[in-house]
Amino acid sequence: MGFKSAVGLQQELGLVRSKKNSTSETLRRLAEVYGIQCSYLNILDSRRRQASPEVLVSVLRSLGAALSRQEEASRALREHRQGLYR
Repeated sequence: MGFKSAVGLQQELGLVRSKKNSTSETLRRLAEVYGIQCSYLNILDSRRRQASPEVLVSVLRSLGAALSRQEEASRALREHRQGLYR
């Protein structure tokens, strides 16, 4: 692997990581809008735990959010906000 391709791979990985973080953050914002707490304190080891994206999507769907995958959080958040102004 040459220098150029190694740098390109690093840049691509950075973009994927950035997009994943952005998607996760949007999902957490959507959960917040719906009143869902995204973390909890585990009483067995006194450590704060984060709800998984799969759990958040499932809870959001049960509350009426229009999404079936984490990647749809941005659209669902936009639709929810639009519904507030109708």
